[in-house]
Amino acid sequence: MLAVLLLLFIFLLFTNPGRYFMSWVFEKTVSEHSSPEKITRIGIPLPEEYSVFGIDVSRYQNNIEWNRVADFKSGRFTVEFVFMKATEGTSMKDPQFSSNWKGAFQNGIPRGAYHFFRAGLDAEKQANHFCRNVKMQTGDLPPVLDVEEIPAGMNKSELVNAVKVWLQIVERYYRIKPIVYTGANFYEQYFRGTIVEKYPLWVAHYYQNRPATFADWKYWQFSDKASIDGISGPVDVNVFSGSAAQLESMRKK
Repeated sequence: MLAVLLLLFIFLLFTNPGRYFMSWVFEKTVSEHSSPEKITRIGIPLPEEYSVFGIDVSRYQNNIEWNRVADFKSGRFTVEFVFMKATEGTSMKDPQFSSNWKGAFQNGIPRGAYHFFRAGLDAEKQANHFCRNVKMQTGDLPPVLDVEEIPAGMNKSELVNAVKVWLQIVERYYRIKPIVYTGANFYEQYFRGTIVEKYPLWVAHYYQNRPATFADWKYWQFSDKASIDGISGPVDVNVFSGSAAQLESMRKK
C-alpha cells in the first residue's frame, strides 16, 4: 500500500500528466466555490410608464445570493419585490422555498409565495398544503395561486369552482385576499366574467408593450429572460401597476 501511494505521489508531482490532473482539479474546485462575475445589466428592455419592478423565482434558479439581488441595479430597474414558488399540487414543496423565503426577508426584499395549481387534484387539499408550508409575517405580499392549465375533460365552470375553493380557504386562513396568476389568453378564456375577477390579477404576457387583456391587473410578468446579479441563469421579471406606496399598501398588516 505504501508503495502504491508513493508511486501515486511521484506521478502527481513529477510527471506532466500528473501535474495537468492536479491543475485541473484545482481550477475546478476554485471555480465551483468562487462567486460568479457580477452582473450589471439586466439585458432586456423595460416597459415604459412603470417604476416598480420585481422578480419571481423557483428551484430552477438554484441557490440565490439574496444580498447581491438586493443590491442589483440596472438603469431604472431594482428588485422591489419577489414572488417565489412554495408548493404544487397536494404534496410537492419547492426545494428552494425555505432558503428563498428566508433570504429575501433577511435582505429586505418584500416577498410573496405562490402555489402551482393542479386543477385535476382536490382544491381543498391543495389549499391546506400551501397553508401548512407558508408562514406569512407582517409585511409579506399576498399569497398567489398560479393557474396555467386545465385538464382534459374539465370545463370552465368546474375550473372556476376549483379555483374559488382554493382562494376562499387561503383568504380565510391568512386574512388577506390572494392574487391569481395566469396568462393573458388563459384569463380571457376561462376567468373573464367570473368570480375570479374579484381577486387581484398577476398576468403573464411576454415581449409585448402591454398584456393583451382589459382586466385591471396589479402585476405583469413581461419577460422570462432577465439577468440579475446573484442568480444563475435567466429570471422572470415583473412590473407593479402602481407606485411604491401602493405596493406597500398590499402587504400584510
